[in-house]
Amino acid sequence: GFRILYVHAPSAWMSMFTYVVMAVAAGVGLIWRIKLAHAAAAACAPIGASFTFLALATGSIWGKPMWGTWWVWDARLTSELLLLFLYLGYMALRASFDDPQRADRASAVLALVGVINVPIIHYSVNWWSTLHQPASVTKFDKPSIDLAMLIPLFLMIIGFQLYFGWAVSRRLRGEILRREALALNASGDAQGALALLERAAGSEAHLDAVYADQVEILLALADGTLRVPEVKRAIGDISQRMLAQTLRGLERDGYVTREVH
Repeated sequence: GFRILYVHAPSAWMSMFTYVVMAVAAGVGLIWRIKLAHAAAAACAPIGASFTFLALATGSIWGKPMWGTWWVWDARLTSELLLLFLYLGYMALRASFDDPQRADRASAVLALVGVINVPIIHYSVNWWSTLHQPASVTKFDKPSIDLAMLIPLFLMIIGFQLYFGWAVSRRLRGEILRREALALNASGDAQGALALLERAAGSEAHLDAVYADQVEILLALADGTLRVPEVKRAIGDISQRMLAQTLRGLERDGYVTREVH
């Protein structure tokens, strides 16, 4: 039904927003040689790729009944698919270097070159004749979508942005831990490096599990197989797990202490 809009549109917008954030962070790191900026860009890449994949998947589900096919080489769809390849290429390029500094520089150049695709995605429905509908919200005129649908759509966008902020912080923590582990390993402290790598892996494994749960809920909600009360309970469980994991991480790092009575 039309409810897939509340998953598809925020995912598509966040796929572009995340790439812009990644490119800006990579540019800052390349120009001013700030390692934290490169780490932030690296943290954004898998999250942006996930948003892009979700946008393409929900778009195909929507396109089948509307267009009669799962996929067409439409300008909007093709440019969004290219965005996914840019994310994957960025991550693959980083993984191909053993030296983090060389990986930072090479991937930053790719991120900056690929940012030209973002306005192409946004304006593709205006520049070319496409099957995809034109902009309904992000345009200079009054939004052409009814207010009853616009408000929950904006609420979903806010929810996606809050998730993005939390996920980036978790990925950034893991990226910093990996960089510290490489430095410790280079100085001869292999045991300390291994401990940091285990902490980074544990943090990101939890993040992947939470994301898988969220995707399952969103697709079920869009398909109409979940009711609102069930979604509320599921989201509540995920939120509790996210909060508990964050508190455990802060406690392990010494930022908070647990009182014993």
